[in-house]
Amino acid sequence: MSLQAMNWVLYDIDPDELEQSEFRILLVMADHADTEGCGVWLGAAKISKLSRLSLRQVRYALRHLQDKGIIRRGDQRLVKHLPGNKRPVVYDLVMDEDRGATIAPQTEEQGCNVTAPQTEEQGCNVTAPRKDSLGCNRGATGVQSGVQHDCTQTQYKEEPYKPREYAHARETQNQPTDRTQALADWKPNLAHHDLADDYKLDVDFEASKFRAKALANDAIPANLDAAFDLWLKRGYEMGLGKPAPDSGSKPCRHTWKCDHVTAILRKFDLNPDTSYDLACGIAAKLKDGVSVDAVCDELRDMRDDMWEAA
Repeated sequence: MSLQAMNWVLYDIDPDELEQSEFRILLVMADHADTEGCGVWLGAAKISKLSRLSLRQVRYALRHLQDKGIIRRGDQRLVKHLPGNKRPVVYDLVMDEDRGATIAPQTEEQGCNVTAPQTEEQGCNVTAPRKDSLGCNRGATGVQSGVQHDCTQTQYKEEPYKPREYAHARETQNQPTDRTQALADWKPNLAHHDLADDYKLDVDFEASKFRAKALANDAIPANLDAAFDLWLKRGYEMGLGKPAPDSGSKPCRHTWKCDHVTAILRKFDLNPDTSYDLACGIAAKLKDGVSVDAVCDELRDMRDDMWEAA
């Protein structure tokens, strides 16, 4: 914000020269200008949002302000760092011309005898007006009835114009945020310990990975407890902490010459090669879920029946 530009808009421009929409737009532009009123690079959409005016009103007012000589196109190199299709027009406020309002007249009876000592902080010499002076001066540097200001020292100095976004970035750079401090102080609660035990996860190791991930991505969750709860569940879904599957537990397909069928036949001094039909029948029963003991009992009954028939 430029104090000089705001004072120029408020006090130096004749109110009758501006419409209400133009005055609001000038206030927005002065808030983004430098000490000399230059370097205002706001798009029409941004001005519309800040001034509470429509885009059509903003464009109309900008044209009229240029026609009146109150604003003009500035140094377009200030927006050179932006993409070509997103570069707003840079405007300057024409503060070098005298557009002051008419000084209010004052009669001799209205004169004021006011004396004010000069202070080092104020930098101004304030003296009482003479009776033959106007006595009331409303200028860009202030309004005080019956007092004339004869400033002899330099007024407030502002820094050279720099984009507001860059200034904000410098202020917030390398400063610890509340969430960063909260992440450093955060520890897993009892519910996290119980959940990690159920999932067979090391809660301290997972918590260190959780902190490192949040800092690396510069995305610290607002609710750390809920985020770490999801972290543990996601780790369990990805197979972290689960016992490795047993490679020897793969179910047998039970063919006529598989190990299970061969073992059953050897109990009766048979083999799959010489008893192919019997081996296929045993494999079919095993596929249907019949236990090995039940198959063996059925073979013994068949053998006993064959012996009795003989």
